[in-house]
Amino acid sequence: MKSIYSTINYLLIGICYATASSAQSIDGAWMLDRSVNYEEPNAKVPPPAAKVLQILDGKLGLSPRCMVSLSAANYYPGGPFQSLLKSGEDEQAIESFLLNQFTFKLRDVKSFYQADPKMNDCNDLASSFLVSSDKLIAIHAGFRFYGYTRSNNAAVAASAISTSNQPSATIALSGLIPSQLPFSVANYMGLCAAKLQTVKGIPQSTSKCGPLYFPYVASRQSKDALSKLVGSHLYQKGGAENESEDYNNPVSNNLHPVFLVFPPMGDVVLVRVDDMEKAEERDPIRGVYIAIKGGKVIDQLNEGCSFDRSYLCSSGDKKPKFQLLDTGKFSRLPQTDKASPRP
Repeated sequence: MKSIYSTINYLLIGICYATASSAQSIDGAWMLDRSVNYEEPNAKVPPPAAKVLQILDGKLGLSPRCMVSLSAANYYPGGPFQSLLKSGEDEQAIESFLLNQFTFKLRDVKSFYQADPKMNDCNDLASSFLVSSDKLIAIHAGFRFYGYTRSNNAAVAASAISTSNQPSATIALSGLIPSQLPFSVANYMGLCAAKLQTVKGIPQSTSKCGPLYFPYVASRQSKDALSKLVGSHLYQKGGAENESEDYNNPVSNNLHPVFLVFPPMGDVVLVRVDDMEKAEERDPIRGVYIAIKGGKVIDQLNEGCSFDRSYLCSSGDKKPKFQLLDTGKFSRLPQTDKASPRP
């Protein structure tokens, strides 16, 4: 029979989850800083497979088939640190460890996040997450800690462009907000695509996927230069395929490409374009990338790979297949069978 203490503890945990409020948002992109084992802080610890975390509406994308829900709860030591407390550690020692190893201020934490245990078969990263300012701590198996820093590369790029004295740089983004790099096709579809609403079958731009993604829609009403380029590009001529060939200048065929613009690489802008208009009478093209420079589409890449912050495109853990060059061309890279870490 459960003890009274166990029953009360269970009820308190339930109340914590039910009343969790004002949790600092965990949404956004996070870059791995370091990995540390609590029991052996000076020992070398293998990094996790997920060196970049992308989280939207409390859902963490780890793979195409692993979208892990994160639930916020009011912080109490026995939540994220149960294993350490059972081993004889106290909260003060844990606080010192986090401050010394990650410059993470536990005293500022009011809430923590727990991963959905139903996803344990695919979630090999962590069961608990802490956020304070621009720092995130992922706790694996109670004793291994992964420290991440919030990425703001898109915001920095947008600010730099908006204050630039170079006309080409200002025109490049046309006032549109860039989405985050690295960019994962699987995460974009798993975390954001469902938020794209349609009006009379036409996709609509949304800010609900920020700060990770800012999808825009090109149409006949588009005013900015970049949207006009996206809408008038000859995608079939660039190698995209569908039976009706209605994506050669899709806007002229009354279609509405959905696109993301990424932080510019100098004066080259990388754009992801997806055909999301579903209809029985047409065959949508697969998603493509286009590179824009000097107000023109220079090249098109018809691949399902994902771009990192070095503008290298790879599939899964495999070696990068393509690189975007400062000429605006996508260069195919030599391939080997050896796998490389995810960006």
